[in-house]
Amino acid sequence: MKIFNDIKSSVYNPSYYKDIKNEEIKHSFSYFIKLKLIESFILTVIFSVIVIPGIFLITSKTSVEKMTSLFPEALTIQIKDGQAYTNVSEPYYIVATNDSVGHKNAFTIDTKTPFSIETFKNNDTQVLLTKDYLVFEKNGGQITIEELRKMPNMELSRVKINEWISIAVPYLKFVLPVLVVLYFFAILLMNTLGSLLFILMATFIIWCVMKIRKSEFVNFKQIYKLGLHCITSVVILNILLFVLGIDMIWPLSLFVFLITFFLNVKEEKEIVVLN
Repeated sequence: MKIFNDIKSSVYNPSYYKDIKNEEIKHSFSYFIKLKLIESFILTVIFSVIVIPGIFLITSKTSVEKMTSLFPEALTIQIKDGQAYTNVSEPYYIVATNDSVGHKNAFTIDTKTPFSIETFKNNDTQVLLTKDYLVFEKNGGQITIEELRKMPNMELSRVKINEWISIAVPYLKFVLPVLVVLYFFAILLMNTLGSLLFILMATFIIWCVMKIRKSEFVNFKQIYKLGLHCITSVVILNILLFVLGIDMIWPLSLFVFLITFFLNVKEEKEIVVLN
């Protein structure tokens, strides 16, 4: 297909870039939109392959039983009018089952003792539920305090959790396709707008470089048009890093973009001369 030949040439083909200068800018925009559609489709497929099997695994009967078993069968927690109530003797501890928590206890309930940071630390716990607050420690040791008055009235027990899961799981087969479609359009919109702004910034940098080098007849629009093709290398690298789970940083994107531009635009004056 022509689009794939264009993608290949946009990575490296000085003759291709030389021909682009004679094309209308709408040709380059058309290529750019097709490129973004392909990128969004690939990223959505990767997202689906990684996330959807994980969701089905988590919601499988075995996984659900394992997760709900972590909540003590005899424990019931009620949040009502911004305060916590339980049916157990306190303080009540749920001991951490692995070292990843970093504390002796994974969850502690103490609605009798007035809350203080010192109390939280003394309990050696990841999460502390008091009469008025839910306190937990994030990665890095940051302590977050949530007021129960901001939470809706609810009741937590193993039976309730199982009920919620049994209601939610059947809807997954309808929710997941919608989630995938929404992900595709969200990625398409964000990446397209982000790339257009990025190309504008990179075009300005190239334009400034040409000005400093005293290149004659520098055409900002012409450079931007070429940039709609140079972004191809950045897109390909972004997909590869996404597969590896690595975030794309803008200095790397800019470096790849500039290298692509100057490798392909060798006869500078011929390509940027105002027609």
